[in-house]
Amino acid sequence: MPQPGSPPRHYVRSDVRTHAPARVRVAATVAAVVLVHALGFGLLGLARLTAGDALTLGVALSAYGLGARHALDADHIAGIDNAIRKFVAEGRRPVGVGLAFSLGHSSVVLLATSAVVAGIGSTTGLLAGEGATATALGTFGAAVAGGFLLLVAGVNAVALRGTLAARRCGTDEVHSSAAARVLSAPLRRVRHPRHVYVLGFLFGLGFDTASSVGLIALAVTASLSGAATWLVLCLPLCFAAGMTAVDGVNGIAMVRMYGSAQIPSRDRQMFNVVVTAVSVVAAGVLGAIITLSAVDELLPGYQPVASWAAGVDLAHAGWWLAAGFAAIWVAAAVTLWARRGSAVVSGPRRTLRDIP
Repeated sequence: MPQPGSPPRHYVRSDVRTHAPARVRVAATVAAVVLVHALGFGLLGLARLTAGDALTLGVALSAYGLGARHALDADHIAGIDNAIRKFVAEGRRPVGVGLAFSLGHSSVVLLATSAVVAGIGSTTGLLAGEGATATALGTFGAAVAGGFLLLVAGVNAVALRGTLAARRCGTDEVHSSAAARVLSAPLRRVRHPRHVYVLGFLFGLGFDTASSVGLIALAVTASLSGAATWLVLCLPLCFAAGMTAVDGVNGIAMVRMYGSAQIPSRDRQMFNVVVTAVSVVAAGVLGAIITLSAVDELLPGYQPVASWAAGVDLAHAGWWLAAGFAAIWVAAAVTLWARRGSAVVSGPRRTLRDIP
């Protein structure tokens, strides 16, 4: 709370937002997600009044479901979770990382949908993966995604090693190593959620997911049914609403998982070790597969390992990763509850001499 007579806080400024109370930052993230929902479904309501049956609630919910499904892609979860782990290690608690990433990714889908519905023919070929431009964008997007995941996995692996060393020494203090400073150098500019927005945008340049293509198909169908171009934009906005809802919750949950103060120091270290280890392994494996897939795009057939990686099916990897984090959280909560319950039941040992 600001003191009487002190200047008001300007939460628009990033330096003030960083030090804002957690409840304020969570409320701001939730408000942004609600705003995206209001824009998408509000525009749908207007479309229903003016475009008749060209845009239905079922179509909008399909777009929403595609966005929510896309948020559970493995690269989304690994990218967001590892970025949050980096921020937490630096002493920050940015609850808007998941929201920023999904907004960046959704921006690509919104622009692509707008271009296709507006009749820009080159965009259709781009989404179909045809031509040198489509190949270049796909390779660039994969290279950015794979490179970021590998880099942040390396940074967090070094942090994990430091946490394990601190745990063995029985202290909470984790010392920075030379390896950590070298690996984190390229990521020093990633200091706020708005920087993660750019990463989300770059991740989305590949147009290589069934969710994105499915949304484009819905939008084109609605446009051909007679809906105005600007009204069809309710579909990518509903897509963004679904994605921001899932990624926003993921971001808030992971900040809480990494930075919970309710777990005793020793248990918190072990909890962070397990969560960080899962995040690092997931980011490393996914980063390697995505990077090798980009190599296969550039040199098809020349690299057997890259060709194998390009054929790996990651459709359900995100679901397994999300389920793994949920299981870790539940296990930690049950363990903490059991220990507290045991302490309350047993209490301090007493003898007959202690009874008045």
